[in-house]
Amino acid sequence: MRVCLTRLTLVDTTRPAHGDFISRNAKTKGYLVHGRSDGVLNPGEVRFGTAEIYDVVSRFTEVDDSIAVGQRRPQDQEEQVLLFVKTRKGATFDEALESKIRGAIKTLLSPRHVPAHILHVRDIPYTMSGKKVEKAVRSVVTRERVQNVVAISNAERLKEYEKYASLPATTWVAKL
Repeated sequence: MRVCLTRLTLVDTTRPAHGDFISRNAKTKGYLVHGRSDGVLNPGEVRFGTAEIYDVVSRFTEVDDSIAVGQRRPQDQEEQVLLFVKTRKGATFDEALESKIRGAIKTLLSPRHVPAHILHVRDIPYTMSGKKVEKAVRSVVTRERVQNVVAISNAERLKEYEKYASLPATTWVAKL
């Protein structure tokens, strides 16, 4: 059974839906809202939310928008984080900007939060209701089937992300 929270009413659905992950306690019959189901990254078994990355990236005047996803393909030993950045009109995405973003994430969060790859894209896909579609982008970069494409307002933009499905895997090595 899938449950989604809609207008403060719990509704059973039999089809996939984007939104919050909710579980039901079998004993108490109560519901627990865990948060966004598709906004958790897990590189090297260190879990953190995409909102942490977005908070840092949003401080850069050159950046118009961004989306972060985890990529773990069958051949990968662990998940790697990909950060896609859309620059503002007139701004250039170059090594200097990438380095500044990496440095800010490392300083303000931690070395484990630094994405394996920071990549420039022309647009960030959103749902009809204005939410970033992390789950759909993750599906594209892991060569999985994208669910509920009709809910994406600019689904044609997902095509741009297909080339990133073959990025080299990186592993995080502790420097002791």
